[in-house]
Amino acid sequence: MNLTTFENYMLLSVHPNSGKPMAGMFYHGLVGALLTDVHKAERLQIGNEFLVVNDTSSVDIPVVDFLLHKIGTFKEYKKISYWIPQLATNKVFKKLMIEYMAEKKLMRIDRKTFLGYPTYRFFMIDISIRKTLVHTLRENIKSEKPEYLLLGLLVSTNLDSLLTSNTLTAKQVKQACVTVQNKNIVASLVAKVIHKQKLIDLWIAIFILFWVLLIFMGAQK
Repeated sequence: MNLTTFENYMLLSVHPNSGKPMAGMFYHGLVGALLTDVHKAERLQIGNEFLVVNDTSSVDIPVVDFLLHKIGTFKEYKKISYWIPQLATNKVFKKLMIEYMAEKKLMRIDRKTFLGYPTYRFFMIDISIRKTLVHTLRENIKSEKPEYLLLGLLVSTNLDSLLTSNTLTAKQVKQACVTVQNKNIVASLVAKVIHKQKLIDLWIAIFILFWVLLIFMGAQK
């Protein structure tokens, strides 16, 4: 079965049993995978990190149409560092990404609400597809000519460890993933954006912790 980078990434980024996302920056990674497919299809260009849509006409895939229209009709050109977090946190876009996987019959989506916010679990309909994908990627790494664009995205969201085995060390897997990442402009920029977002989240967490400690210490006086 020939699947897109987005579809393959989705299959690897959720736990096969619990259905919970395993990837760090889950939705950021999904946006990156979709941008990879759109760029590969030559519907999107990247120049100095700015995204430019070549054609906003429909491809009859709602999630792709949304992305092309959103970027292509925006009032000004923006860098990928703007678009990834914008799309990853867009409720409509997230819903379209999830519905796409259900419509492709790759996953069954379990939706629940917690404190007014929807939470999702993603259960694979045919887990053998995921197993075959992992095997294919491992063999590609062993060939010492890694070429799957998916590899360049996995290392950005801490999913490269899924490919380690008795015959593949974590170092070998990471080296292969980084090699692909460095050769692909989308994967390298996605890695840069996700790394920056992780640092921002870390500083926000430290800032919140600092104020909580100040309040706690003040209450003890």
